[in-house]
Amino acid sequence: MTATRQQIPFEGQTDKGSNRMCGAAALSMVYRSLVPSRAAHALDEHPERRGRDGTRRTRGDGAPGGSERRRGPRRVSDVTQSDIWPLVSRKGPSGQLSCATHLMVKDALSRGFAAVAIQAAHPLQTLIACRENGIRTILNHRLKLDGPAGHYTVFLGIDGEGVTVHDPYYGADHRISHGELSELWQPRYPSSEIVGNMLIGIADQPPPLDACPACKVPIPREVPCPKCAKPVPLAPAALLGCVGSDCMRRTWSYVCCPSCDFTWSFASTAPEAAPGEGDGLWNLGPLFAELDRMKAHVLSIPAAAARPDVQQQLASIDANREKLKLAEKEEMARQNEHTRRSKEAGAKARQEEADLRKAQEAATKPAPPIDGGALGDALLKDLGIVT
Repeated sequence: MTATRQQIPFEGQTDKGSNRMCGAAALSMVYRSLVPSRAAHALDEHPERRGRDGTRRTRGDGAPGGSERRRGPRRVSDVTQSDIWPLVSRKGPSGQLSCATHLMVKDALSRGFAAVAIQAAHPLQTLIACRENGIRTILNHRLKLDGPAGHYTVFLGIDGEGVTVHDPYYGADHRISHGELSELWQPRYPSSEIVGNMLIGIADQPPPLDACPACKVPIPREVPCPKCAKPVPLAPAALLGCVGSDCMRRTWSYVCCPSCDFTWSFASTAPEAAPGEGDGLWNLGPLFAELDRMKAHVLSIPAAAARPDVQQQLASIDANREKLKLAEKEEMARQNEHTRRSKEAGAKARQEEADLRKAQEAATKPAPPIDGGALGDALLKDLGIVT
């Protein structure tokens, strides 16, 4: 393997002859791989459980103030296939018990993990996203190319040639080429027990993803099932990528309800921005959104993302985007300054026009009529005729 693979302990199914407990074995492997993560979170939340050296107390160490008590169902580290099997199995059309995908998700949720089952629209891209985000992934495909029976394996890693899985039936580190996996992952037979491209993603306290980084569509924590109305958690959200209808980061077609096994699709839209908000001078938002989608698509292809020239081009796009933003701001500042000066010039011109109009009105204003009597009296006084 040239690509990073997940570290998951192997566990073979205990009923290899009948091949019905593969789902229980897959869950047991995933649970065991997540024990260290759960223990670390427990120590962070309950520091009193640490020993003198800072590590978790063992049973022999006892617990502060008394004996250790278990709470809730059996601890994940102690759960076996036999414990899991009756909780995730149901009778099929033939009356034979087999594991059910929705019950496996339900079991993981009951143990405090984040879990969701989807039908992948882009299976290999989805597996890459699972590997990069530390999501434990259980694949549901056919056991054999010439048979309809369903089977569960635990995904470990992917490279240019194929995938590596822990197969409860065939063994640890089982290699499957991309072509063979694509064939096994499809029903192909009318009596097939699989629907095609189904997988389960499980994680312990995955980081929240509130919205798609590319198209900004919000990703809800859960959605109601259209059939039973019960909530369907959507974590780990990185498995879905996006819940928008047209975003390139959306890699799934359907999501499965862990309560009633109903499978359906839905899509959300980004909240509408206030009028004019974020449009800027040149309305660069739609352009940047398309660039983000293109970049996300390129980065989802390992062979392309690892190339130095591709990385250089993506960095150049980011740099030019910042330059374009700066140029837009500079142009906005220039136009604002031009508008300010135009307003000042207009105000000055209007004031000058008002002053000129006042002067013209004063010049053309008729003089008051002459008072002859007053003028005669003034003349006589000036001549000394009258005093």
